[in-house]
Amino acid sequence: MSTPESAPARDVINRDTHVLTLAKRLLRLEVRTQMIMKLTGLPRNRLAALRRRLNVPSATRPRGHTHWRAQSFVATAERRFETASLAALLMLCDLVGPEGSPAARRLDRLDVGERLCEIYEYVRACFPDIEIDLERLLLLHTSLVRREHLEVGRCLCCGCPIVLERDDRRHRICTVCESGEEGMAAASASASGLPPGSRA
Repeated sequence: MSTPESAPARDVINRDTHVLTLAKRLLRLEVRTQMIMKLTGLPRNRLAALRRRLNVPSATRPRGHTHWRAQSFVATAERRFETASLAALLMLCDLVGPEGSPAARRLDRLDVGERLCEIYEYVRACFPDIEIDLERLLLLHTSLVRREHLEVGRCLCCGCPIVLERDDRRHRICTVCESGEEGMAAASASASGLPPGSRA
């Protein structure tokens, strides 16, 4: 006669299932091994065994380090628009706050991984031509939470979320407002260190 599983044993089983489910999802989305290990806590040998069980050919796996850098997210007006949209989704899912949400750092890494997968799949379904993959979304999330290179701000004209490099005073206007007369005046004032609406 089998004995009922204890609550701690059930928790371990449930978490292990949770980990494997996320790892399968990340493998399907072609995330690099190091990133999957970071998000799931799986050691390399277990991840390799899972890959073999799923018949994922080793030759098709992305290798090496990504060449995408945090600064690439704000390199052009189009990129800044896409990045601001992604940041808004990260904020909506409680993964990023206006100044790097402390709550985001307290989230279980499995929850973070699942929410990022959901955002990525939603974005790809709605905007199939967007130049983003899950690893770049992970990099954006890390950069915004740590505030090492990028930070979330608000457009000086309309107040919508924008993403900019730390200490960047040139692009504190969203790309939509930039094309308007008021936006250009606000951008000029910001670059000069003046309050919005001021005249040089």
